[in-house]
Amino acid sequence: MNTPSNFTAATIKVERNVQASMPEATPSLLERFQITEEIVAALPPNVRDQLLDYIQTWASAEEQLTLLDMLRTTQGALLFLLDYQADALLRQGDYRQVLTIIERRQRRSTTLSSQMIEAKALLGLGHEDHARAVADDISQAFSNNAYAISTAAEIYASLGNIELGIELLESFLGRRKGDLQATITLIALAQEQNQTELMQRYLNRLGAGISPNISDGQLKRLATIFDKSTQRESANAAHLELQRRQLLAFEKLQDALTPYLVSIDGKALAPELALARHSGPESIEVSRKEERDIQLSTVRHFGFSTLRSGQMETIATVL
Repeated sequence: MNTPSNFTAATIKVERNVQASMPEATPSLLERFQITEEIVAALPPNVRDQLLDYIQTWASAEEQLTLLDMLRTTQGALLFLLDYQADALLRQGDYRQVLTIIERRQRRSTTLSSQMIEAKALLGLGHEDHARAVADDISQAFSNNAYAISTAAEIYASLGNIELGIELLESFLGRRKGDLQATITLIALAQEQNQTELMQRYLNRLGAGISPNISDGQLKRLATIFDKSTQRESANAAHLELQRRQLLAFEKLQDALTPYLVSIDGKALAPELALARHSGPESIEVSRKEERDIQLSTVRHFGFSTLRSGQMETIATVL
């Protein structure tokens, strides 16, 4: 799915009503690539991890759990799969099941990631004292880790101690000026508490534009912050960058998966044939409204009205 480099498809601003006009039953990524247990079993670790990371970042929790079921069936009870499973269940709000998975995981090895998930699940179940204790543990044991500090601050704020949460983040930022994770978390907490002055002060510290160092998860949260504010241009810029990143990640994943896709009779396909049959333009339906909106956007933002072969469908895949 290599889009020519002189055309940045994902930077096209497509109006929100384009998404609203799409069919509800949009094929999942696994369906689009026709991923089966046989294909999953054949993937080398680097491609397997690339698929997992894409699903975790850009797909639903349900799809993440479906992939994990395939992986457990074909590759056994790998320890790191428990982390992905707990994350997906947390996204679904199944806190009791999250704790069951985390307990299994921590019997073998306790990590910062597992403790952060544990704290959030405990909070979700209303076990406030236990959640606070885990937050205390990670903020003290990992005092120089932005994710540990941010999670602890969010736990404290959720328990009604917003002052402690903000104090923890500002203390960390005093040592690690400009840290994106801590800064964005502080902005989000300030926004939730209607502390507009504090929120704006730290938004100003982020500067203009989108930092190239911001992670996909951080950018998603920043986009949500802008969506809840009056900063429409910033919100649009964040969503455009997310679209661009998703498209690039999709292209890379498609290139990595192509050699392992198979035909109906089970034989390996040539890369270009697999691309066309399973995930190329031929497999993507673009409605008249989507086509019209995309064409209007290319004229409005780039000054031209014609797209190369496959570009229309490529853009439609991430809308």
